[in-house]
Amino acid sequence: MKKRILSLALVLMLCLGMSVPALAADSATVGQVNTISLGSDILAVVDTNGVLWISDPNYQNLGLENRGTSPVFTKIMENVRTVSCGLWEHAVVKTDGSLWTFKYSYYDENYNYIERFTSKKIMDGVVSVSVSDDTYAAIKEDGSLWMWGDNLSGQLGNGTTNDSAVPVRVLENVVAVSCGSYNTAAITKDGSLWMWGAKSRLCNEFYDLSALQTVPIKIMENVRSVNCNGFVTTVAKTDGSLWVWGANASGQMANGAVNWGTYETPCKVMDNAVSVCNNPSVSAALKADGSLWMWGENGCGNVGNGYSGTLYSSQGIPYQLTPCKVLDNVAAVTCGSLSVAAVKTDGSVWFWGRSSYLNGIGNDKDPYDFAMQTTPVQLKGITARIPSSASTPKPTPTPTPGVTAEKVGGFNDVVKTDYFADSVLWAVDKGITAGTSKTTFSPNSTCTTAQILTFLWRSQGSPEPTSKTNTFTDIKESDYFYKAALWTKENNIVSRDSTAFNGNTPCTRSMAVLYIWRAAGFYAAEKHSNFTDVAATTIYAPAVDWAVEQGVTSGTSKTTFSPDTTCTRAQIVTFLYRAFSK
Repeated sequence: MKKRILSLALVLMLCLGMSVPALAADSATVGQVNTISLGSDILAVVDTNGVLWISDPNYQNLGLENRGTSPVFTKIMENVRTVSCGLWEHAVVKTDGSLWTFKYSYYDENYNYIERFTSKKIMDGVVSVSVSDDTYAAIKEDGSLWMWGDNLSGQLGNGTTNDSAVPVRVLENVVAVSCGSYNTAAITKDGSLWMWGAKSRLCNEFYDLSALQTVPIKIMENVRSVNCNGFVTTVAKTDGSLWVWGANASGQMANGAVNWGTYETPCKVMDNAVSVCNNPSVSAALKADGSLWMWGENGCGNVGNGYSGTLYSSQGIPYQLTPCKVLDNVAAVTCGSLSVAAVKTDGSVWFWGRSSYLNGIGNDKDPYDFAMQTTPVQLKGITARIPSSASTPKPTPTPTPGVTAEKVGGFNDVVKTDYFADSVLWAVDKGITAGTSKTTFSPNSTCTTAQILTFLWRSQGSPEPTSKTNTFTDIKESDYFYKAALWTKENNIVSRDSTAFNGNTPCTRSMAVLYIWRAAGFYAAEKHSNFTDVAATTIYAPAVDWAVEQGVTSGTSKTTFSPDTTCTRAQIVTFLYRAFSK
């Protein structure tokens, strides 16, 4: 009953043109971790050490460890892999595959309100989780989808509208799932999109039981990313096209209008999209070049374009009716109820929208007198983990006693039997890279971003940058990679609008193939690699497909690519050799 009353209130607020206070959820995707998530007045961040921090003032009074940053973050859990925040409760998957839910308050059996941090373990063997308004979805290691919680609109997919306190197996071969408030969407391994829950998106038909779909039904094919919130569903297809359908009260159809119509036929919005996110107010799309585009109702500054757009309603609220670019070098984005947050490729956390719950953040006030941040601002003192964790390189094999291995190129650490021997000779001959000394190549040393982009630049003949203007804030003309940095920006290998080069960041397998793919011309592969740890929603998925098809690199096993593994010098020159030596 509590859920029905709240839901009716939320629908009424939407019909009146007011900002909606909740109804958002992150998509859960196999092979992709969510290290940042927004709920209702809550921001969760998983840092570089796997520690989960929450920027919710309520947690600060519960005796937990606080970090004195702006805003203040409270330490919740360690060894966290991925997080998803809902309206009241939140969920994490730990590094051991265990799934936990937690909240800071609850009602006891006598309906007494208790403020206390509580967490409980739900199950093991989980790789991804999505939660929205007390409805949960978890993907297990075998690809099975399990759901539990509120089921008012049939969003559990179990053939009923009865709530379930225990997880129920719903679908097989699932690679991504998104919990909306009144419906659920999932993508299976073959790229098929399945949905269930509330069929209608008209305000007065949410509780018409004839409009409910209580079991999964196939909607479309060739889908790589999906996000739904009960009002609007957005998908990115495998060809990069982005489509949206549902209620247009916030202008989320991106067709230049705001109206009360419900679009049952998907409307195409843009191309080159790899990942999507939305709430009832705004939509966000991450493109292949790392740029973030947004559109929708901007009443709390949550479009991030400086509180601009077409004015509607008696409050004079601006609406951004077509996608506008907000940020570059974005690795992940999360849409909360009235705010948005993103993680850049350097791990920095950025925020915009309603900010009254974030101490010290905000450059204005919205029409309802709440603090808001109308343009992206970096949150200081917190760095999110990104899909780039360093791994220990394999040591050079010890030669068999009594047998002298034939050295290559005069290097003591490169022998003829090494898989990278020909690649090293080619790289040295072409001036792509030399040894780290006269007698060493250091094949197992970690390769940085500056190094791979310099090697890549040299493999293309060390072309002079067209412009001599340096727009990076963290490089100078005396840096050995200076010209390479300018050239990579000009050629969109790194974003043309990026201001940080981040040259010391270790280069991972996913980053390496992404850079090489872009330099080669952004070619689309005819076949998909289907690695279990490379979700179709990731920015590097097209590059992985291309690299495998072209023989640049293969997976680390038949089913895994290991996108987060840091690359060595030997691996990088091998990738370049295979891509450009012919």
